[in-house]
Amino acid sequence: MQAAFIPLSLFSMIACTAGAEPSRDAVPVNTNDVAVDPHAQVESAAGDVCPSAGPCCESHPGVGCGDPLCCEQVCSHTPFCCEGLWTQECAGIAAAVCDVCDTPFTCPQTGDCCTDHAPDGGCEREFCCDLVCGRDSYCCDGEWDNICANIARANCPNICVCDSFGDFDVSATLDLVDVASLLTCFTGAGNSPVAPGCECADYDGDGDADLNDFAVFHGLLPQ
Repeated sequence: MQAAFIPLSLFSMIACTAGAEPSRDAVPVNTNDVAVDPHAQVESAAGDVCPSAGPCCESHPGVGCGDPLCCEQVCSHTPFCCEGLWTQECAGIAAAVCDVCDTPFTCPQTGDCCTDHAPDGGCEREFCCDLVCGRDSYCCDGEWDNICANIARANCPNICVCDSFGDFDVSATLDLVDVASLLTCFTGAGNSPVAPGCECADYDGDGDADLNDFAVFHGLLPQ
C-alpha cells in the first residue's frame, strides 16, 4: 500500500502545533496574576472611605477623615490610614500636607498682657494669656484688644499691678530690697493666694510664690 504523501510544509505546521508552547496571546489571562499599580489600589481604598466622619488633624479610631481632599492626600502617602486606623502618624501627615490643619495657637506670644496690642493675639505671660483666652477665645484666635487687656487687668494682678516682676520697690533694678521682699512673700507651692502687695512675687500667675517663681527671679538678678 502506497503511503499517503504529506507536504513538508503541512507536516511542519502539525509538528509545531502539537509540540510547541502556544503563543501568550492565545492563552486566557489570569487576572489574579496581573501586577496592579499600587497607586491605583490606594486611590480605590481612599475612594471607599474618603471622606469619613473623623477629624483629619487628630488621631481617631476609624479610617479616613472628614475632608475628602486631605483624606486622599494622606492615604496616597500612607495607605494604612484608609485601611486601618487614623493614627497620630496620619494626623501628622495631614498637618504637613493639608490646608485644613491650622497650627494650634499656643501661649505665650509677644505683647503686654495688660494693654491693647491688636492686631496680634495672645500675650507674653503664659498663665495670663491662657486665662484670658479661656474666657474670650477671640483674644487668641483674633486680636488682643482692649477687652482682652481689661480681662487681664482684672485677673492677672501678678503682672498688671506690678511695673516689673520682682521689682517690689519700683526702683527699676532688682536689688537686696527686692530679695528680702520676695523671701517675705514666699508661700511655697500650692499655698495660694499670695498676700496683697506680694503680686510681684508670683511670676507665673498661679496664685503662689514658690520655687518656680524664685528661679525666674534669681535669673534676673544682676550677676
